Amino acid sequence: MFTIDSALSWALIAGYTVGGSFVLGVCVTLALPADILTREMQPIPRAGIGRVVAVVRNLVAIPLAVIGIILLFLPGPGIGTIILSLLLADFSSKRHCIVRILSHKGTLRSLNVLRKRFGRERIVVPAILR
Repeated sequence: MFTIDSALSWALIAGYTVGGSFVLGVCVTLALPADILTREMQPIPRAGIGRVVAVVRNLVAIPLAVIGIILLFLPGPGIGTIILSLLLADFSSKRHCIVRILSHKGTLRSLNVLRKRFGRERIVVPAILR
């Protein structure tokens, strides 16, 4: 049965989820290095513990990507959550996906405004994308 208490509980859970993902999105945006689009990414070793690390990172990244897609339609930082999931994931076209999302003018402008507000450098865009 649906009661006021259960509605309040769901509202609190939703509020904490949206608020937490917002804080997480801001933290990830501020933690990104300014040269993320221009520097070479270090590959994860594929032998021994490196393989385990890659599997665990992918197991964390997949639910984050799903949450990010859901947050595109709900209040919350969907793009930030998707970027975080891409940064965690390990797949062959990861670099291309990150560059494509971050080089979109609206996304890049929003990220740089946030970074400027907190005293961080603007994200450098490769000459090929200008």
